[in-house]
Amino acid sequence: MSLLLTFLAVGIGGALGSACRAWVISAFEARCKHWLMRGALVANVVSCFLAGLCLGLALSGLPQMVLMVGFFGGLSTLSTVNLDAAGYFLSKRYGRCFAYLLVTYGATLAVVLAGFALGQSLL
Repeated sequence: MSLLLTFLAVGIGGALGSACRAWVISAFEARCKHWLMRGALVANVVSCFLAGLCLGLALSGLPQMVLMVGFFGGLSTLSTVNLDAAGYFLSKRYGRCFAYLLVTYGATLAVVLAGFALGQSLL
């Protein structure tokens, strides 16, 4: 497949992932008012688990690019996580800031490893 078609496919995957992230964030935050449970956290955990699963399944080539770079890249959002954390920090809620970052990075690492293990077990 040509480089142009690969870029196009990854871009479509990214657009779909971004649209899903917007939906997850708005739907989740409309229903859950707990300060720690942010829509960005949910989107990142789901994205990281699925990326770990694809890694464990040894996905390669165009499917890997479309899913892992495109869709999961669009679904996950480091910038929103850091904006949420900065909001807590700037409003002097330091404990919330660091707890949110700890939970986010701890959970996303854990689910990448869990997804990888599941993918490996399915091979």
